[in-house]
Amino acid sequence: MNEEHLVVDLEHALTIADVADVYARILGILAEHETVKINISNLERIDTSGLQLLYNLALYGLNGGVQVIWSEISGAFDEAAGFIGLSTDIFMASSD
Repeated sequence: MNEEHLVVDLEHALTIADVADVYARILGILAEHETVKINISNLERIDTSGLQLLYNLALYGLNGGVQVIWSEISGAFDEAAGFIGLSTDIFMASSD
């Protein structure tokens, strides 16, 4: 595997309509790289499907599957996570 990392920019929305494509992009990156950076600083809208995808990626990273680097969390991300009772601490464990 190549040790450099690529960035997945989630610029506007991560909803159920986007999850399959984003998941495929992340899997493609992780097939070639040990580290991925997820930029969620510009997310304006996220639903529970998007939160679930990112939460599971964060858990996978924390359990040693890969190294996940997180950007700062957008206000919309923080609000959506708080609405369903999800702590954003897991996304700060390996932020830059």
